[in-house]
Amino acid sequence: MKKILISNPRYGSTYATKVFHRYCEKHQPSIKATKLGYDREFLLMNDGTYTHRLPLDLRIMMIKRQREKGKELLYQLHSLHLFYEYKDGIVLDWFKEFYKDSEIYTLRRKDLWHALLSLIVHWNSDNMPNKRWHWKSDHDVYNLREWYKKNPVKKLDILIDPFIKHIGYLNIIDQEIETKKLWLED
Repeated sequence: MKKILISNPRYGSTYATKVFHRYCEKHQPSIKATKLGYDREFLLMNDGTYTHRLPLDLRIMMIKRQREKGKELLYQLHSLHLFYEYKDGIVLDWFKEFYKDSEIYTLRRKDLWHALLSLIVHWNSDNMPNKRWHWKSDHDVYNLREWYKKNPVKKLDILIDPFIKHIGYLNIIDQEIETKKLWLED
């Protein structure tokens, strides 16, 4: 059975998606979007990369075509991708029908504070020497705090509102589709 993972940014989705894709490649004919030269977040809109400048309907058609060829196109899927406008509704409407015979999982965080901190660090880390910050000890927190004392923090409003909205998106997905919840911390 096809397995699909939906998550949010900074929830551990990159790692978990790699695990899911390895499973899929062993158990079903599949091809990763990245092997075709596209970005791993195949449905993400407007970040300036080649993939994301392609019209959404063309990308969805490419997913369908791969299935017609007998393969599943593997890509990283965040909840916000399913709420883009598509045809007379949103991508979620198409997704529910297209993946109706799949096992769909949502990856969640119990520690939303840590996910938010990770998002803030990631967003503000253009000049940070170690962009991949993960809280491991009090010393790590101290180093992060010291770095922020010397470097300006970008506006947080543009992060907080989408962060909360994406939590709501995962909740809607769990209501609209039969999903299995996975927790990063488990």
